[in-house]
Amino acid sequence: MLSISPQRRKELLLEQLVGQIAGLAAQKRVLIVLEDAHWVDPTTQELFDILAERIRALPVLLIITYRPEFAPLWLGEYHVTVLTLNRLGRRDNIEVIRQVANGRDFPPVLLEQIVARTDGVPLFIEEMTKSVMEGDILREQDGAYVLAESLPPLAVPTTLQASLVARLDRLASLRAVVQAGAAFGREFAYPQIRAVCDLGDAELKPLLRQLVASELVHQRGVVPHAVYTFKHALVQDAAYGTMLKSQRAQIHARIVETFERQFPEMPERNPDVLAYHCSEAGSFGKAIDYWLKSTRLSLARSAGIEAEAQLEKAIALLPDITDQAARQQFEARIQVELGNTFVMTKGFASPDVATALTKARDLLDEAAYPIEALRALGVLCNYHLIRSEAPKVLQLAEPFLRRRTDPQGVMIGHYEAGAACLHIGRFEDARFHLETGLSLYEEESCRPVAFMAGTHIRAFSLVWLSLAYLYLCRLKLATETREAAISDARSRLHPFTLVSALLASSRFFLHTRNLQAAIAATEEGFAIATEQRSPYHISRANILKAVNVVEGGRAVEGISLMDSALVEHRKTGANFQSSFNLSCLADAYARAGNYERAIDFADQAIQEIERTGERWWDAEAQRIKGKMLLAANPADARRAEDCFRAALKAAQSQNARFWELRAAHSLTSLWSREGRDAEARKLLAPIYGEFTNGIDLPDLDDTRQLLDRL
Repeated sequence: MLSISPQRRKELLLEQLVGQIAGLAAQKRVLIVLEDAHWVDPTTQELFDILAERIRALPVLLIITYRPEFAPLWLGEYHVTVLTLNRLGRRDNIEVIRQVANGRDFPPVLLEQIVARTDGVPLFIEEMTKSVMEGDILREQDGAYVLAESLPPLAVPTTLQASLVARLDRLASLRAVVQAGAAFGREFAYPQIRAVCDLGDAELKPLLRQLVASELVHQRGVVPHAVYTFKHALVQDAAYGTMLKSQRAQIHARIVETFERQFPEMPERNPDVLAYHCSEAGSFGKAIDYWLKSTRLSLARSAGIEAEAQLEKAIALLPDITDQAARQQFEARIQVELGNTFVMTKGFASPDVATALTKARDLLDEAAYPIEALRALGVLCNYHLIRSEAPKVLQLAEPFLRRRTDPQGVMIGHYEAGAACLHIGRFEDARFHLETGLSLYEEESCRPVAFMAGTHIRAFSLVWLSLAYLYLCRLKLATETREAAISDARSRLHPFTLVSALLASSRFFLHTRNLQAAIAATEEGFAIATEQRSPYHISRANILKAVNVVEGGRAVEGISLMDSALVEHRKTGANFQSSFNLSCLADAYARAGNYERAIDFADQAIQEIERTGERWWDAEAQRIKGKMLLAANPADARRAEDCFRAALKAAQSQNARFWELRAAHSLTSLWSREGRDAEARKLLAPIYGEFTNGIDLPDLDDTRQLLDRL
């Protein structure tokens, strides 16, 4: 079974979560509470954005608390009610104080000071009340609190911070544990705090029990699997603030050392946590390394928004790298990941992809960071290929072909050069590069660079090689290689590799006039593209579907589908195989009887070849224009003949015998209608004779029939 992409996996997970809630709501009413939404990560926010929309028709009450700076998409919807929580009034203030004091009354003068200084904020009221109760200015008398002595001037702290610090000061024996816990964050686990504080269970357990009893920290689970959470972020901030800056750096460094030495799963699973602690410890280069690792994990999960946020944090650390050469390499590596992130968030052909990766390649020391260099090359080459800029791909790839001591780089260079030469129309060169690249490919050693811009390099080496063989008219080898490409793509369990291979197969079948096979490959590819929700692949599949529809005799329907598909394709920044697309549109208009539009699009296809330098379609573009001219006006034979001669010349210059046969067939058919049979037979017979007998190809059957008539 084909695996799904990380992006689609995430979407399905969100759909399952929302579906479970809908299922519960079908049985009984459901209450969902999300606190402090201003701190949620992008994926969690995406979940609640979906949920807020879905519960319109469900018996679900969703309560979300957040600070004013949080601005969700669903504010203003008719089923959403916004309540602004105001500060507590005097009566509620006093009631909170009584609850904290277990129902006992406070001396009025003390009560007034707490009310005045807490400004109606419940957390402030609670903490200042506890701070006063833990001091020595009160005593119990007849079920109430009374002053033990005259009220000192600073008996009531002036701020929440002062109140919390006063409470922590009275827990002096816990200071090291509280400070270490605060350095971990809002939450910390028992094994981690034990390792960082270097305390045994006999010492640590009573300290943590005392801390929990103070109600500054809550406990979940039992030791040694217990997890501790600060009551509020402000409590954590207050504890953290009791440390000098040098102390903070030391304890963060200790946390990093502990994680790396005793909890090796943390750097692998949560490199963002290590990145934060390295930053606070002043290990800025190490922090950037962890942010880059975290970015790659996010990209593997298709969490593009999270990846961008992580890279922003890495970028923010660059000024702290004092060594200029080191800073340049960190910036280059960040740009590599930024380019890969933009592929996900903005599309394969977004200009931002090229900007980031071009900058990366300008800065990067490729000898020091060979994998990053190859990843940058692969994505940048794919960017240019999808924009119909194959000559630029070849320019980028050629330097890698000369790297005698870099087998991975040479292999990638041959792959990219092969793909470029195929589209430029240098089919023999494409064959050589792709065959060489495949001979250098080794599954284990090439694994770090095997996936290039969404496809597997071996599978697509076979895809491009099958087309090179086809155009060179090595038909048996082309068929076998195409089948091997699809088999390899299926074995990868990688949806984008398979969908791309299937769509390339569809083009292969269209060239060989196997319409049913083209339809089958296109429909399977379209289904995968739709499942993965990939706009680029969907638009590409729809272009091929339109060609299939035209070939099936429904020209008007095909034109409509092709027009909309090309619009969607260009929205992604892509312009892939643009001359092929325009020639197919020309053919569709000719079949629909609109020869003026047909000739216009045929001309555009030829102009596009000149603009892009992608001459793989040169012969066919010229031949199709000749057909359009003849269909529009049979008397326009001379212009049509010029087109057919240009097609024949282009095919022969490329040794593209597959296109040569078609060009020769069109030219000699014209000559036959003009009574130039001898001239036609003289040209066509030798070309036909070069083909191996027994090959099943409709073009050969047509040529044989023509020769029989001559």
